[in-house]
Amino acid sequence: MFHTGYSQNLLRLMHREGEIFAQGGDVGSLGQRVEKMLASETARVFKLRGQHSEERWRALLERQRQYRGGLSLRIQEEQRGHQETSEQMSAPGGLEESKLPNHQEQHHGYRRRSDGMQQQQQHREGTGFAAKEAAMRAASAARWAEDERFNLKNAFGLQLQRLEMDWEAHEIKVREEYDTHRDQIRSRSGMSTPGGGDGARYGSRGGTGVADAASASSMPWRSREKQSRLIHTAPVFQPETGRASSAGGAGGQNSAQVAGRTGGGLGKNGDVGYWARGAATELERLDEAFAAVGAQVSAQKEAAKKWTRRQRIRMEVCVCVSPCLTSGVL
Repeated sequence: MFHTGYSQNLLRLMHREGEIFAQGGDVGSLGQRVEKMLASETARVFKLRGQHSEERWRALLERQRQYRGGLSLRIQEEQRGHQETSEQMSAPGGLEESKLPNHQEQHHGYRRRSDGMQQQQQHREGTGFAAKEAAMRAASAARWAEDERFNLKNAFGLQLQRLEMDWEAHEIKVREEYDTHRDQIRSRSGMSTPGGGDGARYGSRGGTGVADAASASSMPWRSREKQSRLIHTAPVFQPETGRASSAGGAGGQNSAQVAGRTGGGLGKNGDVGYWARGAATELERLDEAFAAVGAQVSAQKEAAKKWTRRQRIRMEVCVCVSPCLTSGVL
């Protein structure tokens, strides 16, 4: 995505933005500035490339025009040569006139037939299928940019919906894992466990993504080709599901580390509150791990949305630049 045509200032800002993201910070106005510069410089880069391509096409068309002109001159010269030969052969003292073919009459007859066929072809093109096809092509070319922007809008809308669904499912999974570890710690230490838990409450949201996907599939498209081609205009980012992305994996103690602990009764050295204090420490660590994972997931989600948004900027800029370059060339 980042070509050498971009300015060093933009590349430095994007590098700085990446460092802030890696540190878990908020880019704020820096991100907006990068997107504005990215849009303007992308337009400049593609305009220059388009102009270069246009010059190449113009040069090719000029070479073809010169070639056709030279070919026409050679054909005319050969035709004059054949005509002169025919006139010499039909002159007095040549072969008997009755045995010579009348090349001039043949030539005029051929031209009359050729002109008649050409007029019939022009008539068919002006009133038949060719005229309708030309009109449809002209209408399609006139609304090309509008249709492309419409298709891009729907394609990237589906991308963002898919992104939201994936992250919502991942957040629910992390929350359920957190609730499970918290309840295990409470039960081992004899603490009371809240009825129902938060997992059921968060789990009830799981159906929303399916509804969004169903509604997204019914979106209108200007061209059925685009529904399959533009659906993957940008990579669909998904949450990282490694050990560091789960509350239970990022902090707390597992069941093997706390095996043998039982709720109630005397604690270590007769201290009744020993296990309760240990459980409180575990819960504190678990809460810290859950907060860290939440921040990590939020940063991943924002980075994915940022990348998708910038891919849309890039492709929409290409649509805006292209019609200006192709008009009148081909």
